Amino acid sequence: MTSTRIESVERGVEICKKDGIDVILAVGGGSTIDCCKAVATGVYWEGDLWDMVATRHGQLKALPLVAILTPRWMRHILAKDPTSLPRFVKFARNVMGLDGQDELALAHEAIDALEAYFKSTGIPMTLTELGIDREHFADMAAGANRGGKLEGAFVPLTDEDIIQIYEACL
Repeated sequence: MTSTRIESVERGVEICKKDGIDVILAVGGGSTIDCCKAVATGVYWEGDLWDMVATRHGQLKALPLVAILTPRWMRHILAKDPTSLPRFVKFARNVMGLDGQDELALAHEAIDALEAYFKSTGIPMTLTELGIDREHFADMAAGANRGGKLEGAFVPLTDEDIIQIYEACL
């Protein structure tokens, strides 16, 4: 969890316990999902949360976690910020094992390959498959970006950006 702050995990655990949250919905990339995994486990952890994330424990009890994995977020970021292209090209070459000269096409091919892999595992790929519609998107986006905390993300995101990503996940 290299870019996840322990304070985020602690706050997430606090909210889950206080509000009786019974499932966590993670929308985004690796850091988001890592943070949500730590929160899901931290709800049941007895002791210092830093000890939980810093030490291997094997399988621990955790809240259910639904992750809307990265392909839709990746497409949104790539379209919003062309300067992100080199990172997506690295992903294409180093993670997905793809090669090509047209970097934009390569980035899209990698995203498509990742999405195809996720689909092949049989996991739900849309919010609709999970029974989630757009009714609460504005509130969800406001909560995800409370205090403008996503202004400092890899690519800064507004509430409207977050809603667009949710819409793409339907």
